[in-house]
Amino acid sequence: MLTVSFMDNPILRLDGRPLDDKVSQKTIALLALLMMRENKTMRRAELIDILWPDSSEEAGKYNLRFNLWQLRKALGERDDKTLVLSSRADCRINPDYEYVCDIEIAERCRLAENPDATSENPAGADRPDDADRSASDAPENPAGDVIETVLDMFRRDFLSDYYFRGCSELNDMIVMERYRLENQYLRLMHAYIQRTFEEGNYPKSLAAAEKTLEIDPYDEDTAYIQFSILLNQGNFSEAGKQYHRFRMKLMADIGVEPSDALQELFHDFAFPDPEHPEPVEFRFTSVSVPQYFWLTDLLRAMYERDDFRLTDYATQAQIEDFAYMQYRLRDSGLRHDSAVPSMTAVAAAGTTAETAATGIATDAVTAGRAIELPAPPIERILDEMLTVIDNICGTGMTVNFILMPGSEIPESLYGITRILAARNGDNFRFKRADAAAGTKMGRCDEPENLRTGTPRRKKDELK
Repeated sequence: MLTVSFMDNPILRLDGRPLDDKVSQKTIALLALLMMRENKTMRRAELIDILWPDSSEEAGKYNLRFNLWQLRKALGERDDKTLVLSSRADCRINPDYEYVCDIEIAERCRLAENPDATSENPAGADRPDDADRSASDAPENPAGDVIETVLDMFRRDFLSDYYFRGCSELNDMIVMERYRLENQYLRLMHAYIQRTFEEGNYPKSLAAAEKTLEIDPYDEDTAYIQFSILLNQGNFSEAGKQYHRFRMKLMADIGVEPSDALQELFHDFAFPDPEHPEPVEFRFTSVSVPQYFWLTDLLRAMYERDDFRLTDYATQAQIEDFAYMQYRLRDSGLRHDSAVPSMTAVAAAGTTAETAATGIATDAVTAGRAIELPAPPIERILDEMLTVIDNICGTGMTVNFILMPGSEIPESLYGITRILAARNGDNFRFKRADAAAGTKMGRCDEPENLRTGTPRRKKDELK
C-alpha cells in the first residue's frame, strides 16, 4: 500500500519502500496540491500556473505530463490502476486507489471530535457532498489512543525544508498549510489532554500539556490541567514553580494576570513577591579574543540553569539565532515540528531538461540541494540578547552578570553592560567573582570599573 506522509521523511513509501528519490520535488508538490483540495481535484491550467509560473504554455503542459509519468513509473502503475487520474481538463486523486495520507487522517480525526465542523482545507470543495463524505469516513468519537496515533503523525512541518524558487504562490500555500496543521495539532492536543485527564492517565496528560505549552505558552486551559495534576499528585513544589513561571510570562509579555480559575487554584500558596523576586545570576567567562566568546558562554550559563528557561523570555526566532552562538540551544525550546536551526535548507534547484525533438526548456526534473543559510549578523544577536535581559528585568527580577576570575572585558561586553545599566537601573548588576574572597559587587552603573586600568568616574558623569 502507498503511504503519503507530508509531515515525515521520506514522504512517499510503497509497501514500506521509500520513493522520494524516484520522483522530483515538483512531483511531490503536485501530489500535495491535489491532496490539500477537499475534492482532490484541480484544473490542469491551475496546476501549471502554480508549479511553473514562468514557463510558456507549451513547456508547462510538458512539465505536467512529465511529472505525472514520473509518479506512475515510481509507483509501478498500470493504466487501469493509477493514483492520479488525468483528463484534458483536470487532474484528481483516484478514490478507488488504496493509500493512506497523514493530512487526510488528521482531518477525519478532527471532524470526529467535532461532527458539526466543516473542512478547513484552504481550497474549497467543488462538489457539495465532499464534506459529508469526509465526516462519514471519520471514526465516531475516537478514543485517546486513536488521537495519540494521529498526533504521532505530526513529526515535522508540512513539506518541511521544501522551497520552490520562483514559485511564490506555491510557497505561500505551503506556509498557510503549515499554520493550518499547527492549529489542527493544537486542537487535537487539547482533546487528547482532556481525554487522558478524565481517564486518569496523568503521565500522558502531563507530557501532552508540556508539548502544548511549548507551542502556545499562554494556553490557560492546558496550564490549568497541568497544575491540577501536579497538585493532585502532591507535587506542590513543582506546581508552584510552574505556576509562578507561567504568571511571570503572562505579566511580562501580555501585561495580564492569570485567570480567576488559575489564581483560585493557588489561592493558599505563598509565592515570591513580584515586586521583589529573587535575582537570577549568570556566571560566565569573557576573553578579549575571540571578541564574542562571552556571549557564547553567557548563553551556556542560561541553558544550564535548572530554574531558568530562556524560552520564557525569548521568542523562537531569537532562540534560533542564539543557536548559532551556542550549539546546546539547537534542540532547546523549539516547536515539536521545527527543523531549525539546522543551518541548512532544501531549495528546489531546477535542472533544465532540453529535448532535441521539441527544443523545450523545462524544469521537469528537479533536485533538492542543501544550501547554507547565512548566519544572523552579530549586531542582531546582541540586540536580541538586550531584549531578553530587558524582558527578565521587566518582570521585576534583578539580573546579575557574574564574570568569572581571569576574565577580560572586550568592547562588546562593555557596551552591552552600559546599555543594560541605563535601561534597567538597579535591576541589572555586573559582578566580578573573586576566587579567593567570594563575589565582589560591581554596581549596575559601574561596569567600567571592572575593566583593568580604567579610572573610576563619578556617577554624575555616567548620566
